Amino acid sequence: MTKRTFNPGFRIELHQKDLNLALDGARKLGIALPHTASAQQLFSVCAVNGGKAWDHSAIVRALEIMANYESRTGAGQRSQSDLSGALQGASITTRP
Repeated sequence: MTKRTFNPGFRIELHQKDLNLALDGARKLGIALPHTASAQQLFSVCAVNGGKAWDHSAIVRALEIMANYESRTGAGQRSQSDLSGALQGASITTRP
């Protein structure tokens, strides 16, 4: 992932097929598989963005696409210190 190469080892489209089988079986048994469903959604984000043939390690791309942020630091990217500075003074509100 750090080298940003997502050449197929085990393609996302094959993971999707297998996860669909697991989710269909669980549905028939009345079992919830929330993390499996979440993984399937992340793979779907990759697939609709041209990544059906990407390796499963490209799941990081789904997170980047949804966040509109590339996780490596480079030109045009925020560094860790930039992020820390941006978070200074930020407050978190919790609800009861």
